[in-house]
Amino acid sequence: MTPFPGELDLGYTLRGNPSSMTEEPVRGSDHARLPRVAEPTALANVLNDMSPRALINADLLAKLERLDVAFRRAQRGRPEGERSAPHRGGRIEFADYREYSPGDDFRHVDWNVLSRTDDLVVKQFEREEQYLVCLLLDRSASMGFPCDGAEPTKLEYGAACLAALAYIALAAGHRVETGFFADGRTDWLPVGSDKNAIFGLIDRLAGVDAAGRTSVGPAIEDVFERSREKRLLVLLSDLLDDGEPHPVLSTLTARGFDVSVVQVLSHEEAQPTVRGRIRLRDAETGETLSVRLTDGVVAAYAEALRDLGERWSAFCGRHDVRFLSTTTDVPFEDFVMRYLRHGGLVR
Repeated sequence: MTPFPGELDLGYTLRGNPSSMTEEPVRGSDHARLPRVAEPTALANVLNDMSPRALINADLLAKLERLDVAFRRAQRGRPEGERSAPHRGGRIEFADYREYSPGDDFRHVDWNVLSRTDDLVVKQFEREEQYLVCLLLDRSASMGFPCDGAEPTKLEYGAACLAALAYIALAAGHRVETGFFADGRTDWLPVGSDKNAIFGLIDRLAGVDAAGRTSVGPAIEDVFERSREKRLLVLLSDLLDDGEPHPVLSTLTARGFDVSVVQVLSHEEAQPTVRGRIRLRDAETGETLSVRLTDGVVAAYAEALRDLGERWSAFCGRHDVRFLSTTTDVPFEDFVMRYLRHGGLVR
């Protein structure tokens, strides 16, 4: 099952193996259609339309431009077996100084250094390779929790994280593609490498609904079948499907993919406050269960949820996959600027 709906409009659901709580979502089609790409609108309008909580704002975007996605593997960005070749895109970064030599381009002379020290030096630069960044967002029904407006839903929080990572990558000159998955199907949205593409992406994210069943495994398999091009892959999900890490993740890392898993849960899921007799409803299957939630039952549930996270963490540790877990009550800017940095996903 999935997290909690019960009597008196408590609206939760508890999965077969207690693992999370989620309010009963508004039912829609099996596959929520992504809205047509809109023309870029004013930044404030785009950001405000994304969420009433405005998780991403203009000030945060300015800070994101100073970050870059962190790649840990060599020879990324090219299909397997392809020879190295000059790579278009990326950005040019200052590397070092060296003494001027006759024939050097005067445009690279550092005149500030000359005025201070009388040393004639030229700047040396490195072109950072353009990589492919693939961002996968779970849009299943369990991601629609909570719906009380006190904090973002898991889908809103995950979508904001996807948008932030996309903007970091675009600002650094990398290529970005995104996918939204549920019910064994992934809707793909290639974003490109233009930083201004963030406007169209956020417009799209505003129209993604939480519906259908979690399907982490098929989504990961789809990444590999879609293209063998090595890339940075980030999976954003509550991971509430069968509760087991999918072995294809180890296949991806063995083939040179740089993989990260970000688990997004709500605060109520992590630390339930509901007690008493309620009727739980699985947000994804519709299955119901009447139960009396005592401190003991909630403690068993919390242990099962911890066990789920520990299994994923252990699996990812064995297979060189980054694993991060957060809850939607963590201030979003702190999550991006501190947690993602500490987790090694951005730098």
